[in-house]
Amino acid sequence: MATLLKYQADDGMWRQLIDDPNSWKETSCTGMFTCAFITGVKEGWLDKRYMPLPHVKPGCR
Repeated sequence: MATLLKYQADDGMWRQLIDDPNSWKETSCTGMFTCAFITGVKEGWLDKRYMPLPHVKPGCR
């Protein structure tokens, strides 16, 4: 997940091609990644350092 965060755009979105800053922003993958962060921390699968989730709030817009 830490690697995924480095590809998040400033507005909280992720792109269709994760590592291509010129590809378009994609709402469904942003929603899925946001849900994965929240669920992962809630279920104990991810370290609590992801909470609070400053990278998730923009993804929820």
